[in-house]
Amino acid sequence: MKFRRKKSPERHLSYFHLLEALHEQACAFCFLERRTAAKYLEGLFYEQVNDPCTRSKLRLAGGFCREHTRMAEALGNPLGLSIIFEDLLNSAIAELSSIGAKSARCPLCEIVAQRTELTFQVFLQHWQETDFTDALDSAAPFCLNHFWLLTKRIKDGQERQHLLEWERTKLSALQKYLEEFIRKQNYAHKKEPVLEQEATAWRKVMQWFIGDHW
Repeated sequence: MKFRRKKSPERHLSYFHLLEALHEQACAFCFLERRTAAKYLEGLFYEQVNDPCTRSKLRLAGGFCREHTRMAEALGNPLGLSIIFEDLLNSAIAELSSIGAKSARCPLCEIVAQRTELTFQVFLQHWQETDFTDALDSAAPFCLNHFWLLTKRIKDGQERQHLLEWERTKLSALQKYLEEFIRKQNYAHKKEPVLEQEATAWRKVMQWFIGDHW
């Protein structure tokens, strides 16, 4: 569906990052969260591994959350991770008798959440401009969590309905691809070629429910 087009206000770097993300084959907000997290971890390994403030935040949180720990592992920096987790292990051993629940949130989750909130504001300011409406025509649907968080921030009922209709249209197309993939697995239809959109539909549906973080 087409959105109403509004006059363009001043644009910032976050605008172009979001516009770029809308051309990815995944939730744009998930894509930007992955990129934010990856950039933070790369900077951490090369510049802040021994930073006292960073270490203190990690100790309070008991390290990174499961998702960001796995992301850090995937980046392949054994030395950086060894230095970080040696400090965490030393702290845990010293406080083992009184160790309990984490007293702080994963510091990378905090950074990502702040960045995503900014991205939401950029989207809400620009989403009915020509560049954005054109990008949204071919964009992937937003994942369930980001769609829900985004609609909560839209005060205008008509604008909220426009976004709802856009999301529903995207999901309906995905639903049809999924149905076709299932149908073609039946022996009676085995000779019909499976389109790429049909073959990947099941994964995209899963990503819609849980977020595309990997």
